[in-house]
Amino acid sequence: MLANRSAIHTYDRPGRYTVAVKVIDIFGNDTMTLVPVNVG
Repeated sequence: MLANRSAIHTYDRPGRYTVAVKVIDIFGNDTMTLVPVNVG
C-alpha cells in the first residue's frame, strides 16, 4: 500500500529554517535529510 503524506506549516517570522524530512519504505528502511529553507 502506498501512502502520500503532506504537512503544512507556517512560520511566524521570516528567516532561515531547517526542515527535517524522514521517509520509511515498505520494508522498514528509513532515511532522513535536513533541508534548509528561506522564508520571506
